[in-house]
Amino acid sequence: MHARALLRRAEPCLRNPTASLVRGIFQHPENARGELEHLLPRELSRRFDWSTLKLLSGSFVDEVLSGSQSDLLFSVYLDGSETLLYFLLEHQSTSDPLLLYRLLKYMVRVLDRWLKEKKNEHATRLPPVIPFLLCHAPTPWSAPLRFEEILDVPPEVLPLIADFVPRFRPLVDDLTATTDEEIFGRALTAAGRVTLWCLRNARDAAAWVAGFSRWVGLLRALDETPNDRAALPLILRYIFSVHEAAPEVILPRLQAALSEEQLETMATIEAQLIAKGEARGRAEGEARGEARGRAEGAATAARSLLLRQLQLRFGSLPPEVLARIDSASRADLDLWADRIITAAKLSDILDASADPPH
Repeated sequence: MHARALLRRAEPCLRNPTASLVRGIFQHPENARGELEHLLPRELSRRFDWSTLKLLSGSFVDEVLSGSQSDLLFSVYLDGSETLLYFLLEHQSTSDPLLLYRLLKYMVRVLDRWLKEKKNEHATRLPPVIPFLLCHAPTPWSAPLRFEEILDVPPEVLPLIADFVPRFRPLVDDLTATTDEEIFGRALTAAGRVTLWCLRNARDAAAWVAGFSRWVGLLRALDETPNDRAALPLILRYIFSVHEAAPEVILPRLQAALSEEQLETMATIEAQLIAKGEARGRAEGEARGEARGRAEGAATAARSLLLRQLQLRFGSLPPEVLARIDSASRADLDLWADRIITAAKLSDILDASADPPH
């Protein structure tokens, strides 16, 4: 199948390719560690026992926002005490001015669940929850990044209420404001670096092509461990799903650059995406057919009922009236049925001049 057709079918198959990529890559502690360490202050990062880093299950994002936010929660020990690292991916197209309010809710949910699972409802101390924010909007993040900044009070009042309101800021990785050189220079796994690079450049065909030799080198490196090899399908699916240059430009380059085993993986993904696209097309076609059938059935029932009511009221109907009813829309059928109650003669029901003004 032509690459463009593949991409056209593949695009709707992934409901949220960005979230799928980030969760799929950074759920592995060896990939997440580099990103978390990069964002933490060095003096604090040194105090973590990174060998204890582990992913905890669950999501704390509001269901209504699950299409634009996703999250990961990690546990790690800090000087012998458990600490929770809450990693939020924000992938809306614009900066959310109330993000920190939502982030505060999610952090409270994290602690609520910690208490429930540890059966420490009567605990007198809680683990710290350190929030991280990964965002890649088309423009650099412009919303407040300190909680107190979203409070509706004059700036001169903030110091006076500082002791009485929540105060925190997340550790932010704003990919839009980051350079390619900075991403490639980070002490991340190959999977982590190529993921961040793809997120940063997802909307820029020229950047994908210009940086191809660098990021494809990272893809070739994804043969060293099982986790690396598991990352390759996630990255390829993301490329196929979000980038318009993939069919004509990137796909042929990938075919020339990847190893034989990686090309087999890519061929498998192509087949899966085609199959999913065809299945989705069939399902959507069937759904449209069922909806159309229901609508047509309801219109037929309304037409039969109207004819019966008119015949009972006025007797045999002229051929032109029958023809008009037969070709009428559902809206007209409903309108005429309403008029039967008060109409004195047949023309009062079908007269267009009696229609209500639009």
